[in-house]
Amino acid sequence: MTHHLANGFCQIGWDVTVVGPFDSLIPEEYTAFYKLVVDRDSKPELRAGVGGVKEKHRIIQFLNTIGNFDHVLLLHPFYYGPAAIEYARKKKIKISCYFHGFELKSQLLHKDRVIQRFLGFVSPIKSLRQLTLSLLADVDYVLTNSSETADVVNSIRTNDVFITGCGLDLNLFRDRLLPVREKNFFEGNEKTLGFVGRLVESKNVEFLIFLLDLLPSYRLLVVGDGPDKNRLQKIAKKIGVYERIIWLGKVSEEDKWYAIDRMDLLCLPSKKLKKGQMEGFGIVMLEATLRGVPIAVSHEGGMRDFVLENNGIYLDIKNKNNSAKKITDFLSDKDNVIRAVGNAQKLLGESLTYDKIAKTIASIVKSTGNL
Repeated sequence: MTHHLANGFCQIGWDVTVVGPFDSLIPEEYTAFYKLVVDRDSKPELRAGVGGVKEKHRIIQFLNTIGNFDHVLLLHPFYYGPAAIEYARKKKIKISCYFHGFELKSQLLHKDRVIQRFLGFVSPIKSLRQLTLSLLADVDYVLTNSSETADVVNSIRTNDVFITGCGLDLNLFRDRLLPVREKNFFEGNEKTLGFVGRLVESKNVEFLIFLLDLLPSYRLLVVGDGPDKNRLQKIAKKIGVYERIIWLGKVSEEDKWYAIDRMDLLCLPSKKLKKGQMEGFGIVMLEATLRGVPIAVSHEGGMRDFVLENNGIYLDIKNKNNSAKKITDFLSDKDNVIRAVGNAQKLLGESLTYDKIAKTIASIVKSTGNL
C-alpha cells in the first residue's frame, strides 16, 4: 500500500518523501514518482520499553536531517509513531495515521503486566499497547481502511476519524480492467467458487467447504497457503467434497490473475475471532472486480463496505442453507450478475484507485485549513 498511495499523492501534484526502515526498497519494475529515504540505522524491534525511548530520540534526529514537510502520514505507525508525533509538534505541522483492523485490535486486546502499566504511568518507558493508545489520542487525524477498523478506533476516540478504504494502483486499473460485457458467466453447468488469501481461521474457508456439500454442481478454487490447510483438507475429505476442490497453494502474481479469471464468484466469508483477528479489507475483492468477477462476503470484517446489496451478495456464515440458495439464485440471474459487477466496477473506478484515495485524504487535511 505504501508505494501505491505515495504514487497516488504524486499523481495529484504532491511532492512525497517515503521514510522507511533499513530493509525498505522500491519493488523491481515499479515506477515510483516519490523519493524513498531509507533509515539505515533503524531497529524496528526497539519499538517499546527502554530501547524504544532511546530509539525515539534517534528517529527524531534522523527526521530533522531529511527536510521540511507540510504533513506527516504514518502508514505503519507502531515503530515511527512516537518520534513522528514529537517531530510534527516541534515543526508545527499536522500528522495523520492510517490503521488496518487487526494490527490495531490485537494491541488493544493485549493485557500489560502490572509493572508495565506502572512504568508507563510514571516514566517515558511505555509498552507497545500504551504507545498505541497514545498514538490514537495524539495524532490529528486517524484514517482507516474500513468501517470495521473505524469502529475499533471509535472505542478510543471519535473525533477526526475517517474511512478512506484501500485501493488499486491507477495503472493496474487501466491495464487489467475487463468490462463486464466481455465476461461470460454462463459457460457450462459447473460453477466455480473462488477464494484467494492466507489459509487461517479468520478467513473461514471451512464455511465454503461445507457449502460445497449443498452445491453438488459447484467446485471450489483455493488460491493461497497457510497453517489451516491440513485441517481444511481433512474436513473436505470427511464430508466427501475433496475431489471438487482445487488447491493451488501459493502462486505467482500472473497465476493469481489467471486463477481469478477462472472464478464465477469470489467468496470471502471472513469471521471475527475472540483474540481480535479480523479482516480489515481484502484487496483481492478489487482485483476480482477489475476482472469482472462478482463478489460474495460475510457481514463480519471490512469487506462489507465494498459489497453493497446492488454490487455483490452477502453470505450468512451462520446459515449454510441460506447462503447456498443465495449463491445459486444470484448466479442463475444473468442480468443481476452483470448489473452487480458493473456497479462494483463503477465504484472501484470512482473511489478506490490510489489517486482517488489520495484526493480523499488531501481533502480531509485541506478542509481544516491546515495545508
